Amino acid sequence: MVVMVAPRSIVCWSCGKDVSLEGEPEVCPHCGALLDEQSFDARAGELLRAVSDADANIGEAETRLAEERSRCARWGLLGKLPIFPARRRAKRIEDRLVALRAERKATIKTLRACAVARYYISKWYRVTGITLNDNRRPEVVFARPRYSLEKDGAVAFSCRAPGKTKEQRRLIDAHYAEYEVFCAIQAMIDEGKLGHSRLLANLVATYDEDERQRYRRRVRANEIDMLLVTESALVVIEVKCTWKALTIAFDDRRGRHRIARIGVNKSGELFGTEQEDGAASQVSAHCRTIENSGVYSTDLGSVVGLVVYVGSPRIDMRCEQGLGSVPVFFAEHGGVSAPDRSLEMGQMLAEAVRCVLPLRSSAEVDAVADELFARYADLDGSKTREHRERLKRERLVRGADDSSRRTCSTRSAGSRRQDQELERMLSQVRCDGSSRRHR
Repeated sequence: MVVMVAPRSIVCWSCGKDVSLEGEPEVCPHCGALLDEQSFDARAGELLRAVSDADANIGEAETRLAEERSRCARWGLLGKLPIFPARRRAKRIEDRLVALRAERKATIKTLRACAVARYYISKWYRVTGITLNDNRRPEVVFARPRYSLEKDGAVAFSCRAPGKTKEQRRLIDAHYAEYEVFCAIQAMIDEGKLGHSRLLANLVATYDEDERQRYRRRVRANEIDMLLVTESALVVIEVKCTWKALTIAFDDRRGRHRIARIGVNKSGELFGTEQEDGAASQVSAHCRTIENSGVYSTDLGSVVGLVVYVGSPRIDMRCEQGLGSVPVFFAEHGGVSAPDRSLEMGQMLAEAVRCVLPLRSSAEVDAVADELFARYADLDGSKTREHRERLKRERLVRGADDSSRRTCSTRSAGSRRQDQELERMLSQVRCDGSSRRHR
């Protein structure tokens, strides 16, 4: 993946001057404007409406210009003279069109600069370090930041890259779903719905940092999508993007969840065979990693899991929420799985937070979040790359062992066949000798 280097500065939405990104500025040093996502969105709304007005003015001017040119055409050569009234009016309209188009182009340029700046001052970028990618490559996820105006007048921001192949679209859908869930939860935090909380994302607990598997032979890392630190529970969040119907049940005998997913068509009919979904086991493993991290107040009982499904058309819950040795909750985002909204993410996240009694003060929330961020954040992607390289080496070793075993097995089989053939020949010789003696 070719990744663009983060810019050193962004453009202030208010004064248009460059602001250095060093030190994560919260206000513009030139004009004092607040540099947050809401301020950029508000400015983008003004710019979008200005573009819309410019489009209307350009369309009206083009209609008037066509009328004046039609009048000139009716007068033949006389209509081409600069002193002809219709020709003078057409010239004024042409000059106005040039000015309108130049103004529209400048507004769009400012709008694009605002979209880029909005991404780099976002809390998502500050906790993940994921830069905007070069959209010339097919495997990018975050690229081409842009604003648009919805039908109800709301301002929409997007930085999703287009995917050409099915595999690319699946990858982009999965990663962008994490971004959308992060933004939705962060909005809840900003509105004060979860108390004093901190949301982290893109955490990687590598093999060496995980006490539970440090001395095990298998290579593995816990790639945690999101971690919410609150005054009560620590919520480990696993995001899954799927277009299949889900059935979630709990096996009391084994003490674990069983999740089955199956295809569903536009008519709501199921098709294909059921496949097992391991999201509950995955989020439970992440929870145990955090519990064993040794960070203050992350011991057993304070960490819960939340699996968020994005895009599923139907989720059939056949068990209560919060079951398991590590309590696991389930929610949906952006789907239509439950008419009564019983699986709505905000509701289930609040329930997951409340299932643990208050443990931390506001200052302790910040201290715990800072330590977890310092330990597990992967701002430069090095932990993920190292983990994948280890997996690759492990596969090569396993492949070599399997090949060696297959070679030995083949040789053994060949030796057995040679022994059997030799034994057959000796038996034949013995039989021939015996028959000659009897004659």
